[in-house]
Amino acid sequence: MNSSSCAMLLYTFLFTARSMGVVSDHDVRGNATLVVGKKHGLVQSSVRADSVTAESYKWLLCDSPDANARSVTIGRDVPPGTHDADNQLCAATYIELYRLTGQSNQTMIAATMAEFDSEISDPKTTSYWSWVDALFMAMNPYARLGGVTGEQKYFDKMFANFNASCLEGPVPDKTYAFWSDEYHLFYRDDRFLKSTTFWGRGNGWAMGALVAALQNSPASDPHTDVYKSMFKAQAAELKSIQGDDGVWRSSLLNVSGYPTPETTGSSLFTFGLAYGINSGILSRDDYLPVVTKAWNFLSGTALQPSGLFGYCQPVGGSPEHNINASTTSDFCVGQFALAATQVAQLGL
Repeated sequence: MNSSSCAMLLYTFLFTARSMGVVSDHDVRGNATLVVGKKHGLVQSSVRADSVTAESYKWLLCDSPDANARSVTIGRDVPPGTHDADNQLCAATYIELYRLTGQSNQTMIAATMAEFDSEISDPKTTSYWSWVDALFMAMNPYARLGGVTGEQKYFDKMFANFNASCLEGPVPDKTYAFWSDEYHLFYRDDRFLKSTTFWGRGNGWAMGALVAALQNSPASDPHTDVYKSMFKAQAAELKSIQGDDGVWRSSLLNVSGYPTPETTGSSLFTFGLAYGINSGILSRDDYLPVVTKAWNFLSGTALQPSGLFGYCQPVGGSPEHNINASTTSDFCVGQFALAATQVAQLGL
């Protein structure tokens, strides 16, 4: 599957939510028309359209065969082909479609199961998530696959990789240590360790990954308490550093150096915090004002009369200054839509 096809499927997931209908006529070049609603017909139309797209690619994972080129783009070593986490997010779409259509067509998830079973059998894959974005890209399908199959092995593998990326790792000298116990935020990758550089969108990806784990893991999963503890700690930190305008910056702790509002990370934070309220993990009294303030900026300032959703940091891997009211992207619109799926349930 080529990269443009991969992008189309990858970001399709961002418009999928079991709790409500989210439908988009979506162009990977960045144009999108968004309709958010609960109408059954819209949900069914989305399922049909996404199924046709997925069927045309035979429910396969994306594939970027040139791992060296990808490593230059990512800034870290990237595993080849379907082992690359960025190539796995489309599987979350497949699994949602599988769930929404009665879990009867095993073809929808066969390639995903084959890939993840292969990774489970190979210990070296535990170190494959070497940049923080990978948490969101891989934990969404891993958690969903565990949910629809009921197989604990997928939750165990997901935590093993998460542990290697964020916590103590498979062995002490092999961890990436993305999670900062001091700041309760995630480093983008190990180049930034022991600094105060915490990338906004990277932390958004991480919060979204924690949501995926919490939404899909069974109550019996022994790792849920770890995810929940980190989610609550990150939420508290984000609450304390929220901007006066309601959103966050591309460098979370360096507002003076990066003063421009940034909406890719802010949309994901709004999604995560709203989920925390809806699930009962976070106090509604404490966090509803945070979400309301953020949503007011996203829906009232970043979303402009022309329909453009702006203040999006372009593709990158660290805080940048290339952000303004006109910068937008396909994934930024998707992140805004993802936030809407949870905010709509708050009754604002």
